[in-house]
Amino acid sequence: MELNPVTILRQIGTRNGLFWGDCHDESTRKSMRDLPGRTGEPGTRSQVTEVRTSIKEPDLADLLIRYHDMRNAGARSQKAKAGNLKKLAAAYSFLKTNQIFTVEELERQTHELSAAVDDLVAQSKANTARIKQLDNMITFAEHIRRIQPIIDEMNAIHWKGRREKFRAAHQQEIDLYYTSQRILKEKHGVKKINIPGWKKEQAAIRHEEEERTAQYKPLREKLEQMLNVKYWVETAKRPDQERNEAFRRKKKQVIIE
Repeated sequence: MELNPVTILRQIGTRNGLFWGDCHDESTRKSMRDLPGRTGEPGTRSQVTEVRTSIKEPDLADLLIRYHDMRNAGARSQKAKAGNLKKLAAAYSFLKTNQIFTVEELERQTHELSAAVDDLVAQSKANTARIKQLDNMITFAEHIRRIQPIIDEMNAIHWKGRREKFRAAHQQEIDLYYTSQRILKEKHGVKKINIPGWKKEQAAIRHEEEERTAQYKPLREKLEQMLNVKYWVETAKRPDQERNEAFRRKKKQVIIE
């Protein structure tokens, strides 16, 4: 069955007594009014087309209709039904924009987009870790640069007693100096301190992250819409899957007996 929103909306409108006059929200009216293929004034019973299909496996349009009916089964007011209809119209608009007209295409695009989003997240995590590492490297390098004059002064003292007295007076700074050296070498593999270069790398990564964030947000929103529709489809499929599973169990039991 072709995924035609007009057919879907009219069919649902007939089943639930929900016609044009019941959609008080102007945005819902406009989204319905702008749907391609609409002819004449919507909302009259004479314009409703009853859709039937001989396909055993329900297609995307069938599943959307089925999910809508399941939602409406628990709706207690026409307002709730109008809200469900509005969501269906928005879902159709989204699917049409992304050229998704089959369950298979929905699965394919969802998988590809999910992989792309995951890749962006992984890259972002790697960049965040590198920025943090550079922060630590810069901090330890600045400790070394700040304490270096004290180390130079200590190394210039040749008398052992005076040297030990000077070291005791500056023990905290000297310990921090050598600890910073050891961490830079052993933990970060630094052979030469390059604070300007590290800060430049940080700036480049942060700029890259700004661009990635701008790219991530619309992709994430699109993926959320796809996952919503996918959830609708899976929910609509569940009764068939349960019936098929029950049939298989019964058939297996008959064979065993």
